[in-house]
Amino acid sequence: KITNSTGRIQPDRRWFGNTRVVSSTELDTFRDEMTNAISDPYAVVLKRKTLPMGLLRDAAEMEKLGGKARKEGLLSNEPFEHTFGGKSRRKKMKLDQMMVGRREMRKSREEARLKKRQKGGEAQPVQTLINGEDDDDEDQDLNSSTAAYASLLSTAQDSSNLYHEINTSEGIVPWGRDSQVPATSGLGVDYRTEVKAEVFQKGQSKRIWGEFYKVLDCSDVVLHVIDARDVPGTRCRMVETHIA
Repeated sequence: KITNSTGRIQPDRRWFGNTRVVSSTELDTFRDEMTNAISDPYAVVLKRKTLPMGLLRDAAEMEKLGGKARKEGLLSNEPFEHTFGGKSRRKKMKLDQMMVGRREMRKSREEARLKKRQKGGEAQPVQTLINGEDDDDEDQDLNSSTAAYASLLSTAQDSSNLYHEINTSEGIVPWGRDSQVPATSGLGVDYRTEVKAEVFQKGQSKRIWGEFYKVLDCSDVVLHVIDARDVPGTRCRMVETHIA
């Protein structure tokens, strides 16, 4: 019967490598299998989202373009015009959501004015349209643009004030504060921590402990050296509990 104390993981180098890395040979084999599956009308690919289709498409495009694409590498898959400029595919914040579009407002006003003329059956003089309504449109566009920028500025100021208020609050931990915001109290101003050697801060992450437990589970013999003087800090109780 396998229990928590007797169960062990088989020793394998795969447990200590990156799980999200695919070698070139495995990628070539997978590409050949996918090509055969696509050409077969009786084969269906399930769970397509879990497959690295982007790597397969990039490799297939580079094979079609030839040697020039192989030399260019990333530029063949992501050209300059697709990264920067009007045709860029990168996600960014749209300021038009906070600002009123001037062209859309002018177009809507012109359509409403045209419908009003058609219902009345009278044409307005051209001189009045040029001198009067165009000036009004320009003033309205200017006022709307000014109001839009003012609302955008007020939103940015409110966000900045809230950010500084949170960073200077008392409940937030010291390592969660923004280093660019000058501290007025707390750590570094009212008090400071004791200077410690950096060697004692290494290997304290959860990932390191996970790798350490993998080594213990895969080992047949574990040699645990204990100091006879029982100096504090030289005995790891977690290892003893895990092995026992």
